[in-house]
Amino acid sequence: LGDGAGMFLPLLRVTRMSRTLRFSNHRLRQFMDDKVALEFRVDGVNDEQRSFAYARYTHAGDGESKEWRPCIAKRLGQRRSEIQWLFSSPSAVSPQGVASADM
Repeated sequence: LGDGAGMFLPLLRVTRMSRTLRFSNHRLRQFMDDKVALEFRVDGVNDEQRSFAYARYTHAGDGESKEWRPCIAKRLGQRRSEIQWLFSSPSAVSPQGVASADM
């Protein structure tokens, strides 16, 4: 393979993507996972168990001030939900990026 001057043509094999190829090829698997992650929009979550919502957050160390924050609400009952905040308060994270123990 080559023209005799030390240059080699790259070998290229074109194959159809299949389930077997996806599980055997790490690069393809990573590409597909990245593609799915980029297409996922958290504000589009809305099913029987959980929904995107805004919930009132109370700042404990700031005079109990309140603000509305985006979250995922998991339905527990008729009017009860478990809240998972989409981002944490800057005061709840230590400078090293580890959550403090008083959360």
